[in-house]
Amino acid sequence: MRFPMTENADIERRSLLRAITVASGTALSSALLPQHVAAQPADRAAAADSGHFETAEIKTGDNTIFIRRYGKGSPLLMVHGFPRTSLMWRYVAPRLASSHTVICVDLRGYGRSGVPASAENHYPYSKRAMANELVAVMDKLGFSRFDLVGHDRGGRVSYRLALDHPEKVQRLAVFDVIPISEGWGHADAKFAMTYWPWILLSQKAPLPEKYFWVLRAPFLTIHLAKAPSAPK
Repeated sequence: MRFPMTENADIERRSLLRAITVASGTALSSALLPQHVAAQPADRAAAADSGHFETAEIKTGDNTIFIRRYGKGSPLLMVHGFPRTSLMWRYVAPRLASSHTVICVDLRGYGRSGVPASAENHYPYSKRAMANELVAVMDKLGFSRFDLVGHDRGGRVSYRLALDHPEKVQRLAVFDVIPISEGWGHADAKFAMTYWPWILLSQKAPLPEKYFWVLRAPFLTIHLAKAPSAPK
């Protein structure tokens, strides 16, 4: 399923987010990977050649965004989640590079991208601010419209980008994330027990920061231990 984005699209916000959640997996496989459905062994050499990438640091106002660029073709922006960076796409991007110019970014505050100062309302690290920055990155690279894939927190940045800049997005796919309004709307005791770090983060500063600073080592060790390992 595809999500064509047009300037005149009159789509109710909540319905759009629900549709994104339900169909994004299909969008990713059918829209971006058609050549691999019937892939032959002979295609593997071409996929290996597509593994070459270039790196760059793109200046955007008060910040610098690090990117990895693969392949040549229609533009595709890939946005990582937490606690990852653009490196998470290293096995996926080469498979797309034969028909796409794949741009893998480090979001602000992650990886090799800059860490601009925040503000009392945290707006500089909001999904909207991050989405606006990615639009600026793609504009500087010469891409006025592009396909967009987001994982986890990068999925939230991606659907924020699609909502704020529908004229920029040709197709959108997100995975490992649901709209936060849906998460809170179905919250129960199990949700609270497993989602507690993010519930804590919703408290007014500096309470969350003080808790996580003291507990940073055990929290990160436990959290990162749950992350799936890379393929061998």
